[in-house]
Amino acid sequence: PALVDALVSAARPLRLVGLDPERFGLAVAILVRSVPFVAASFGEVRDAARARGLSRNPLASITPVVVLAVAYARSTGDALVARGLGDDDEPDT
Repeated sequence: PALVDALVSAARPLRLVGLDPERFGLAVAILVRSVPFVAASFGEVRDAARARGLSRNPLASITPVVVLAVAYARSTGDALVARGLGDDDEPDT
């Protein structure tokens, strides 16, 4: 939290060009939280591929990690929308 607060404070001049420092800080916080998830997923998928004898097949490692990362991003986005973030950005259709 202290890192994100410092980043938001440092990003306050971005308001002059129309960017919201709070959203910038939130994006960085989500990025920082996502990196360990993707790294752990890569390790788990690599171990599973090895167990199936597919350690030399790059698609056996990369495809499941991409699917997991997309699912993680969607669930994070759903959680943000459930908390009311992002509703004001999209027009109703």
